[in-house]
Amino acid sequence: LLIVGEGEEREKLEELVKVLSAESYIQLVGETKNPYAYMSKCALFLMPSRYEGLGNVLIEAVACGAKCIAYDCPVGPSETLGAGKFGRLVKVNDLAELTQAISDELDRDYDRAAVISHGQTYTSENGFSKYEAVFEKLCAERVK
Repeated sequence: LLIVGEGEEREKLEELVKVLSAESYIQLVGETKNPYAYMSKCALFLMPSRYEGLGNVLIEAVACGAKCIAYDCPVGPSETLGAGKFGRLVKVNDLAELTQAISDELDRDYDRAAVISHGQTYTSENGFSKYEAVFEKLCAERVK
């Protein structure tokens, strides 16, 4: 297990890894200039956020072709993963379901090219065109 990034819980995680004698299979990578190198080669990308907006890290993982599992929190992951078409959604805080999803997904084949293609739709140009369409519709309705 590689945990990439930094956060305020790092010391607690380091202590937990020691207590569990898990140093040989859990590594806290820390902050890195190129997280995509990890995302593009990982067996599984997990995002168990209880609250999320538009999760850039999940979009990046999808664009790298990672097989993803995310908590199905109220906003974000379901939209990013195409309601489960491009990754697995798990009920928030359901550790039994998360554990089962990890086991299932490690053994499941998936269409990596389709995942990458979906992830690459998240561009500033596509985002702008969606906003532009909404604004045009609002302006047209206001003129009526």
